[in-house]
Amino acid sequence: MGAWLIVPLYVAGICTTHLLERSAGLPNEHPFEDVVLWVGFGAFAVVGALLVMKRPANLIGWIMATVALMVAIFPAGGTYAAYVMATRGQPGAIAVFGAWTQNWYWYVLLALATVYLPLLFPNGRLLTRRWLPVAILPGIASLVVAVLGALADTLFVEGAGKIDNPIGIEGLSFVEDLPMFVVLDGLLGVGIVGAVASVVVRYRRSGGIEREQMKWFVYAAALLLAAPLGDSLPEIFSNVLFGVVLIALPTAIGIAVLRHHLHDIRCPHQPHPRLRLPHGHTSSPLRRGHRPVAEAVRLTHG
Repeated sequence: MGAWLIVPLYVAGICTTHLLERSAGLPNEHPFEDVVLWVGFGAFAVVGALLVMKRPANLIGWIMATVALMVAIFPAGGTYAAYVMATRGQPGAIAVFGAWTQNWYWYVLLALATVYLPLLFPNGRLLTRRWLPVAILPGIASLVVAVLGALADTLFVEGAGKIDNPIGIEGLSFVEDLPMFVVLDGLLGVGIVGAVASVVVRYRRSGGIEREQMKWFVYAAALLLAAPLGDSLPEIFSNVLFGVVLIALPTAIGIAVLRHHLHDIRCPHQPHPRLRLPHGHTSSPLRRGHRPVAEAVRLTHG
C-alpha cells in the first residue's frame, strides 16, 4: 500500500507550489495551463502508483511515478526560493537548495517521459539488446545536462532573478546557452526517434493481450503528431490541445491496466497461463516550476 503515497505526495507538492506562489504575490498569467499540467501529471501519479503496487518489477510504473513526483516536488523547491527572495530579499540554505534542484531536473524528466516510457512499454524491458544504444545515448545526454545545470555559476529563480550557486563553476553559464547543448539535445532527439521506432516494431510483433495494450498506447502516442499545431492556434486552443496530448498517454496506459491486465504481463519466454497454445503452436511475436517542462515538451515535438 506504500505505493499510494505517490499520489498524496504529488498533491502535496502541487498544493505547496500553489500556496507559495500566492503567498509571494507572484503573478499567474496562465491558470488554465496550470490546471492542464496538474491534471495530466496527476494521471501519471495515479497510474504509476497502480503499476508500482501491482507489478513492482515493471519499470513503467516507476518511470511514471518518478515523472509525476519530479513535476510536483522540484518546482515546489524553486517556488520556495522565489517566495524567500520576494519576502526576505536574501535566500537561505533551503531556498538555495530548492533553486539548485530546479535548475537541473527538467532534462531528466523529459528523457524519462519521451524516451524511456515508450521505449520500455509495456513490460519494462527493451525489445531486444540491439535497442540498447537507443537507451544509452539519451541517458548520457540527460546526465551531462543535469550535471552542467547543477554546476552552473548562477541559479535562475523564475520571478525572482538569479542567485549564486555555492557549488557552481565560475563562468559556467546556463546549460541551454552552452554550444555543446546542441549536441546533447540531438542525442535526446535520437532517443525519441528510436523510442518511436521501438513502439512501431513492438506493435507489429505483438499479439493477443499485448497487441491490445499496444493499441491503446499507439492511439495516445499518435496525438503527439498534432502537438506542432499548437504554435499556430490561439493560446486557449493550444493549451487544450497540449492538455489532451498530456493526459491521453497515462490514461491509455491506465485503460491497458484495467481492461487488458498489464500488470499480469510476463516476459516473452513466460507466456500468460491463459494464453498458452496447444503443443506444437506458437504465438505471434512532458508556469513557474511547470512551464519550463511544458515548453521543453512543446519544443521537443515541434
